Amino acid sequence: MSRFGYGAVSNTVVPDLLRNSTLLVIVVATQVVVLIVWLLFDKEMSFDSLGIWSLYAQWLSVSCAGLLYFFRHRINRAPPWLAVLSVVALICLVATCIDIIATYILYGDALWTFQWRRWLRVALAAALIGLLIVRLLMLITVLDRRSKAEAESRILALQARIQPHFLFNSLNTISELTSINPGHAEKAIGSLSMLFRAGLENQRKSHTLQQEITLTKRYLELETWRLEKRLSVEWHLAVSVPSQWDVPKLILQPLLENAIVHGMQPDGRVEVQIDIRETARCLSFKVENAIAKVPGDKTGHGIAIANIRERLEVLYDDQKLFKVNSSGGKYIVMMQIPKRTAAAQMV
Repeated sequence: MSRFGYGAVSNTVVPDLLRNSTLLVIVVATQVVVLIVWLLFDKEMSFDSLGIWSLYAQWLSVSCAGLLYFFRHRINRAPPWLAVLSVVALICLVATCIDIIATYILYGDALWTFQWRRWLRVALAAALIGLLIVRLLMLITVLDRRSKAEAESRILALQARIQPHFLFNSLNTISELTSINPGHAEKAIGSLSMLFRAGLENQRKSHTLQQEITLTKRYLELETWRLEKRLSVEWHLAVSVPSQWDVPKLILQPLLENAIVHGMQPDGRVEVQIDIRETARCLSFKVENAIAKVPGDKTGHGIAIANIRERLEVLYDDQKLFKVNSSGGKYIVMMQIPKRTAAAQMV
């Protein structure tokens, strides 16, 4: 870090000032300063003066933000001390020009009766407040990047946990087929190799909805070799262009795997319904299966569901996107994923 405190993130003295969230911070911070000044120095507490000061200050802050944004790449490439001086100089320049214009609008020909000390005070005050706001925005940027990095690490850890689990269960399926039907086992190995290459070889944390559906169907091929006609999977897909939307990788397959393992009836039948719909803002998923009538190991449900729930919370910061309901002899998992466009890359 530089001695000015601005070198923490690749010498980013001036962050992106035209983002919606950044502009909101600038406008709110400017209005807070205006309100404090109005409360302290306006003895009449006139709302007319508050409106004039607010217009003046917001005009000044937005103009400074635009000019700093225009020169931010050059400023950020400069040495820290020169970058800070550049910010001060630009803010002083904008403040002086706007104050001259505002004075001319209010007083006309009497403009030059004002002393140059007034413009100097305005420029220095604007520079100090501007530096504080820029510093605040830079700290927010640093915290945002750290938060995203931590979320990235958590997602990678969660995905690394689910992938070996997925591979282990698939190998168990092939192991069962080896003793039941060696021919099917050989075909299942081919399906698993394609599935592993498509789903686990790519290091991206997400892919298109079409890729996730294809990945899930390839997993179903493995289970079909083992269960044959006892497995019934009913698909309801109401999405216009599945390849257009980006979803987290391996978000649907673990739910289907749990539905098969824990929904198996005493006679070996498994019935699963998968419903994927598109709304204005999100993709809605529902996986439904009959609850097994014989007791069995239920730990698999907890592992997959807890993993997916945590991944959705980390990615979208919303605990309401994932719901589980067990009633009427049915086990229903519902989740919603906000729409995010993605390049169409078919598996």
